[in-house]
Amino acid sequence: MITRICKALACGLGAALFALILPSTAHSQAVYGSIYGSVTDNTGAAIPNATVTVTDTAKGTVVTVQSNDSGAYSVEHLIPDTYDIKVSLAGFQNYEAKGIQHWIEPVDAFMHCANHLDG
Repeated sequence: MITRICKALACGLGAALFALILPSTAHSQAVYGSIYGSVTDNTGAAIPNATVTVTDTAKGTVVTVQSNDSGAYSVEHLIPDTYDIKVSLAGFQNYEAKGIQHWIEPVDAFMHCANHLDG
């Protein structure tokens, strides 16, 4: 009888200890995402070295990256939030996308020459 009580007590203490440890490790994990895409002109040609500015609309934090030789860009390690994106390069009209949720889909920027008028 005493052995059963000791086993039950040990089991209960082990479960309580596990329950205390688990939440602290679970809360230390963070969920991050990224915004990525490509920058191209109206013919589909890649635009390297375009400046891509990603702004967290709630916090005002800004991350700036350059598109690579293939026109691709990626901004990593973003918290779940809403972002505005601006892409700029001399000789091209700026591209802007507002209210982007970083976990949904790629944001591809299609840029026109600065002297190009739609119409």
